Amino acid sequence: VAALGITAAQTSTKLRGATGKVKAYFTNWRVAKVDKGFVNMEFDYRVLNNNDISVTVSNLYVTIKVKQGGSFKDVMVSGKINNQITLAALKSRDIKIPLLFNIQNIPELIQLFSFTGEGKAVTTFSIGGFEITEEQPINTGDMVKQLTSSASPLLNKLGIQF
Repeated sequence: VAALGITAAQTSTKLRGATGKVKAYFTNWRVAKVDKGFVNMEFDYRVLNNNDISVTVSNLYVTIKVKQGGSFKDVMVSGKINNQITLAALKSRDIKIPLLFNIQNIPELIQLFSFTGEGKAVTTFSIGGFEITEEQPINTGDMVKQLTSSASPLLNKLGIQF
C-alpha cells in the first residue's frame, strides 16, 4: 500500500510539473463554410509537449475575446470538446477546433472585432485533472475581412445590412 501511495504521489508530481510544459498555440482560423443560416469556423491550434514523458490533453476549447471599454469580453466560445489528444514526449500536434455561428449574429461580431482590433485567444485544456488556461493576443482585423467576405452574400439575401 505504501508503494502505491509513493507511486501515486510521484505521478501526481510529474503531472503537475508537466502542466507548465504543455502549450496550445492559436495559429490560424478560417470560415470553413456558410450553410443553412450558420457560419462554420475552424480554429487551428498547435499543441506542444515539452516534457520528457507523454501526456494526454483533454477538453480543449477556445474563447475569443475582444477589448470593449477597457476590458476584454467573450465574443466566441467553442464550448468544451470531449476530446483526448495524447502527445509523445517532446512532440507537437496540429488540431482544429470548430465554432458555429448563426449568420444573423455576424454583423454584431464584425462590429465588435472592428471596434478596437484588439483581441485574444484564451485556450483551456486539462492534463491529468489539472486545468490550464493560456492567453494569446490576436489581431481581429483578419477576422473582420474573412467574416465580411464569407458572410456578405448570404446576409444580403436575408436582407441584413452591416
